[in-house]
Amino acid sequence: MADIYKHVIEHSLNPFFIFNSEGDLIDFNNEGEYLLSFLDKEEIFQVAIENATHFPGFKNTYIDLSLPQMSFCAISVGYIDDENICIQFQKHVCKKYFTINDKLQSANIFTLIDVALNANMIDETKLVREYDISIPEFKLDIDHFLKMLNKILKSCKESQKILIKVMYATGRHIKIENKKFSVVAIDIVAKDTDLTKVDVQSEEFLIDRIKNGIHIELPLIL
Repeated sequence: MADIYKHVIEHSLNPFFIFNSEGDLIDFNNEGEYLLSFLDKEEIFQVAIENATHFPGFKNTYIDLSLPQMSFCAISVGYIDDENICIQFQKHVCKKYFTINDKLQSANIFTLIDVALNANMIDETKLVREYDISIPEFKLDIDHFLKMLNKILKSCKESQKILIKVMYATGRHIKIENKKFSVVAIDIVAKDTDLTKVDVQSEEFLIDRIKNGIHIELPLIL
């Protein structure tokens, strides 16, 4: 019986974490691993401590927390002794829909980023690149992607340092026409630039704001 509970938590859509009394992360599920890309374990532990009951037990608290492609409406925090505390974030699921159409063209994502960087005359000495070069060419709306990228990079031109990170989004999939596609995630971070005013709304991609930057998710359509 205990095994089925473990599997339910492991594959839950809601991020789940267990900490010890010192704040060390003991365990987390698949969605928890994804959430750790955007929140430090120390921040999550602090949320758990601040929302725990004064005595052993469990407490549900309604919150309003938005992160890339995830919006949380509540948290559940509980402990039965002084050794461990657990927290689960209750998530709203993104409802954006995608289609495969004639606008999609195969392209190298790293080449497109270079095109946008050159167009905006971004100084190479300011750039920090973290690329997973195993990502192959895939199909996307090139014109729309470049327009969006140019908007973001134009706002970063005066930044002293720009981090561009391109990777697979571990454990993430986008469903299109009943098929699951892996996800390529792009983070553009400029700590000394206010990107909150950049209009990055898009019907073509999943886009959200992260700390000091913009997070983009693209379906890997080969």
